[in-house]
Amino acid sequence: MLGEETHQAIAQNLLAEGELGETLEVGCGSGHFTVVAAKNATYVVGLDSSESMLKVARARLEVTKNVLTLRADCEELPFPRSGFDTVLMTNVLMYVNASKALSECQRVLRPNGVLILAQFSFQGTRWMDVLRRVVGTILRFGIPPFGRNEYSLNKLARTLRENGFSNQSTRLVGGRFKAIYARSSKQAPVGN
Repeated sequence: MLGEETHQAIAQNLLAEGELGETLEVGCGSGHFTVVAAKNATYVVGLDSSESMLKVARARLEVTKNVLTLRADCEELPFPRSGFDTVLMTNVLMYVNASKALSECQRVLRPNGVLILAQFSFQGTRWMDVLRRVVGTILRFGIPPFGRNEYSLNKLARTLRENGFSNQSTRLVGGRFKAIYARSSKQAPVGN
């Protein structure tokens, strides 16, 4: 639903992050950004709740050696506390309980771990472009699972802060269709 220019902008920003270490991608979907993250990661665990999306991802990632895919729910991650340096999440928050998902990201990140989040946004996108994209998506794939939440720059930054992340940057990226690209760090617990 993002458009090629926006996919490229997210990929460029993700590559510019540099070393990602041990990375968890929550909601890897078809593996589009998993391939990008794998270039700068020690390894990537890509998870998704949809087995059909994981099938597409596995085919795309067949030659990528440092990636493992897994079916799991982002609101109950099957990983121990403090297991990852980076968590990547693209177009997930609009479909899940954001507090539960971000709490789980917080739990599995190491101290000072980084959350990289890209989220489709109507902010900065002309309404005719939104309408065209929605109609095109419906014609091509059927009615999509419309999200619970629409995010603006301010709302996403506030949501991250409220869920224990120190927001380092939040900006709109893309062409005609926009996404919010955010980079945040895990905050240390109060009293430490």
